[in-house]
Amino acid sequence: MKRQKIKYFVVENKMDELSSLAEKIERLADEWSISQELSMKINLVIEEALSNIILYAFNDKLKHEIRISVSKEDNNLEITFKDDGIPFNPLLQKSLILIYLLKKDRLEDLVYF
Repeated sequence: MKRQKIKYFVVENKMDELSSLAEKIERLADEWSISQELSMKINLVIEEALSNIILYAFNDKLKHEIRISVSKEDNNLEITFKDDGIPFNPLLQKSLILIYLLKKDRLEDLVYF
């Protein structure tokens, strides 16, 4: 069993934070020996989730911090977002929600209702 690796990032609730975070994720992928193809997919997942948080979680124009943790253990990668925005419970939504899982160097789509 390999040791768990973990990295933390903090960004503000501004869309221009996306590009600098993408660069940090690319450097992390290099550090953790994650392929460029998978790194791009990870960045896409993070960008989509972070965009949704920035656009929908805050109903004011104040500065908010969004905390992101990325952890890797063996072939498992976990990305967690924490913020002080409006709570969102996907189980209470009527619309389709797409969740991405990383498995064996590829993304698998899981659909939840």
